[in-house]
Amino acid sequence: TFERLCDLLFDRLGGSMYLLNQVGNDRGTQYRHGIYYHDAAQRAVAEEVLSRQERFTEVMTEIKPAMEFYDGEAYHQ
Repeated sequence: TFERLCDLLFDRLGGSMYLLNQVGNDRGTQYRHGIYYHDAAQRAVAEEVLSRQERFTEVMTEIKPAMEFYDGEAYHQ
């Protein structure tokens, strides 16, 4: 489910969810983490999951509408 995917994101991010533009030791805007939704129902789920994570401090994970996705070149895979 979409909720499970959101939960997995926060599980994998660990303490990095509280850091802007950083995952572990990797830093920069290319390491910004986010949840990108396709409809109002997914947005509501994402906001609910994020609110559960923000019990103690603000989470830096962005929630935005999904945009067009571009596959990477084969040599990046």
